[in-house]
Amino acid sequence: MGVPEYWRYDPTDLVDPNQRPLYAAPLVGEILVDGEYRPLPISPGPEGCIMGYSPALGVSLAVKDKRLVVYDHQLEEFVAEFEEQERAKMQAQAELRDERAARIAERDGRLAERERRIAEQERRIAAEDNIQRLKEELRRRDGG
Repeated sequence: MGVPEYWRYDPTDLVDPNQRPLYAAPLVGEILVDGEYRPLPISPGPEGCIMGYSPALGVSLAVKDKRLVVYDHQLEEFVAEFEEQERAKMQAQAELRDERAARIAERDGRLAERERRIAEQERRIAAEDNIQRLKEELRRRDGG
């Protein structure tokens, strides 16, 4: 089909040692050269993984801890897997929601306290007005 490079990852015996693997190796890469596919070298990598460099992607594909991962040679580290990225994204979103909810609760608390002070001030003014009205009524009764 003319695909310049392809990779096969077979986790069957890695996940279940009782299951027969589909291929001879858990990771195989091949590159198209002069109309023929030639194997890309697979070798031991950091942290006990096996890996092969993908010229098309510019990174290595690796089998680490029974999972397919990507190793970036420029960064000299494994790149987070999709699931890890999604978990980190969801955690960050949850933290933002919590922070936003805390800010809203704090603001609502300040507003409620302000409303309580205003209501208290209005009651005090109403009470003072009532006292003043009663005083005036007493003065009128006393002839004064």
